[in-house]
Amino acid sequence: MRRFQSARIYLGLSAITGVLSGTVIAVIIRDPMAGLIWGGSIFIVTVVGLATLDLAIKDEPPQDPNKPKLD
Repeated sequence: MRRFQSARIYLGLSAITGVLSGTVIAVIIRDPMAGLIWGGSIFIVTVVGLATLDLAIKDEPPQDPNKPKLD
């Protein structure tokens, strides 16, 4: 259950980041298509970054260093 809840939160945070950054870029450049492209790109980068951080901070019990990891 925790994995699905964190996935929803990560997608929500990424969507908010993408929409806000796309809006800011569209207002600054005055080109809605550029804002859409940048917002989508930032959304994808944020999703990948948060997923990578989630994998890096995984809660695993310590293992015996002499035992193979995939056993």
